[in-house]
Amino acid sequence: MRRLNDLLLAVGSLLLLALMLLSVINLALRPLGYPVTGTFELMGLGTSLVAASALGYSIEQKAHIYVDILFRRFPPGLRRLSGAAGGMVTALFFAAVAWELVRKGAGIRGAGEVTETLGLRFYPVIFAVAGGFGVAALNLACMAVRRIAASGEGGQGE
Repeated sequence: MRRLNDLLLAVGSLLLLALMLLSVINLALRPLGYPVTGTFELMGLGTSLVAASALGYSIEQKAHIYVDILFRRFPPGLRRLSGAAGGMVTALFFAAVAWELVRKGAGIRGAGEVTETLGLRFYPVIFAVAGGFGVAALNLACMAVRRIAASGEGGQGE
């Protein structure tokens, strides 16, 4: 999972750099009367891809909010098991989001919808975002399995 997370993060980082460059170019050319057509659409689609590409890495690095007011009072084994259960529930939620995005993207593809200004087919972006949620679900499920294995062995786990 680490290699996939790193690859997606690198792609997202390059895309973010391209979006920043597009924004600067548009801001520089707009006062001269030459705005970049479709900048708003490209920024919207691109930031969706940037966010989705960082999901797996963020989960792997535990860069998300974790509130453990109640759980830190549990014994270590129970803490690992409750963390694993929460991880599996969250993995199922992320998988459901990915599935719904695939369904939505398929509907948009079937309808032939395109963006208003540039006329871009945007269902591939929806599928890519679904992939980001799918990778996040896999990360969460793998972490939960590791926690369960660690609690069964009496280890420290995650």
